[in-house]
Amino acid sequence: MNPLEKRLSKIDPKLYSRFEETKIEIELMLGKYTSNFPTYTDHSANHTLEVFKIASELLSDEEIENLNADELYILSMSCLLHDVGMCVPEQKIREISESGVILAYKESYPNLSVEEFIRDIHHQLSNKFIVQEWELLKIPSLKYAKAIGLVAEGHRKVDLGNFEIYEAQYFCKSGKEFVCLPYLACILRIADELDVTNSRTPKILTKYYLPNNSVSIREWSKHIATSQRNYLNNKVIFEVDCSDQNIYAALQDQFDKIQSVINYCQK
Repeated sequence: MNPLEKRLSKIDPKLYSRFEETKIEIELMLGKYTSNFPTYTDHSANHTLEVFKIASELLSDEEIENLNADELYILSMSCLLHDVGMCVPEQKIREISESGVILAYKESYPNLSVEEFIRDIHHQLSNKFIVQEWELLKIPSLKYAKAIGLVAEGHRKVDLGNFEIYEAQYFCKSGKEFVCLPYLACILRIADELDVTNSRTPKILTKYYLPNNSVSIREWSKHIATSQRNYLNNKVIFEVDCSDQNIYAALQDQFDKIQSVINYCQK
């Protein structure tokens, strides 16, 4: 149990129980990402739980204590569900798309493979899936689901500075406590970027399932080369073992991207 879970279980056992129920419900579905992305690095429940762990590492004890129960629950759920859109089969995308925006995107880029299409819009699909299936996901109400969906979608691409959508004071229920959606989405976005170590490419997996296309090999190789992620004096330090210039360049690109995400979220 990481510090976010511990805090939530202490101050709101009912919401914590809901989170645990969702974890059980969604674990098998998260493993279905391989149907759409057979050559991708791990995006299963192992990845989402690691992102959840990283989110707890990014925050100090005081910052975690400053989060109210709704914020703890929404952040925890968003970490768990942020990639669920990668698991939606192509034939089901139309069902969860209430507007034509997603389908219009595909029509605008007709040469995209199914894999590329779902990858490009999976953050939007995650949001739509969460809002549509909130009861199956054991979420207490549609208001909670909308908040979880927005934070989950916020893990990539979308403008977290659009405060008409990402409200800084979002109320899930009656009372005084509100949720700061852009803050939670920033935590998730950084945490997701930081999950780049070789825990996502264990040796037994790379021996039998290393892909044979150049793009995927490059992505897997970055993870294989990165053995540790540590924190020191408000810095994130990665330990890397790499002798290949191409992989070294790919790692530099990866770390530049992480820095740009951190800069964006701080802004």
